[in-house]
Amino acid sequence: MSRNYDPRNALDRAILADAIHEAMQTAGFTLMPNGSTERLGRGVREVVYQRQINHALMCRVYTTIVGTEVREVGLDSIKACVLYKRLDGAVRGIGKETRVKRVGLVADIVERMMDRARSVWRSATTGEHCSCCGSPKATSRAGNLYCVEVCWNETPARQAEIAIANGWAPAVEAPAASPRTAPASAPAVTPAPLSREAVNALFA
Repeated sequence: MSRNYDPRNALDRAILADAIHEAMQTAGFTLMPNGSTERLGRGVREVVYQRQINHALMCRVYTTIVGTEVREVGLDSIKACVLYKRLDGAVRGIGKETRVKRVGLVADIVERMMDRARSVWRSATTGEHCSCCGSPKATSRAGNLYCVEVCWNETPARQAEIAIANGWAPAVEAPAASPRTAPASAPAVTPAPLSREAVNALFA
């Protein structure tokens, strides 16, 4: 499509939806079966795509597609974010990118969406991690970084367990803490980040 996308045109909305589906599936994202009602209100199911980064991290794209078309108007935009599944099963957002407004050429809208997905994917593999358990750090509302596993409330043995589960540390027996000495901290662990080229290749 060489002309600008027109949100008032049902055909344009359907063409953009098809282009988003194609781009997401080509990049290895999986359609979430039940979609999401998180952003658009009760009873409105938005199409959501997801791709696992590793066993705990996932990149998710909220497409603004409802049914066979993207939404006509509204404050909602296409959104890419990274989520982390904690060992207790809770899912926490740890990163997001600038929203993608549905303006301009369809191809440009889709490319901006993919750029955002690449960016949050990269941030998940190169961002700061907890020095005690290796879990990613997220930013609090106050602007402070914190461990998403909240491991500062855990014993060193539990921190080591989290690190092993996350694949950041080898499975070793935690030393017993002496009642007369402070417990030793779990060894600092750092994940191997993906390069920009490696991330781009995932979305090629």
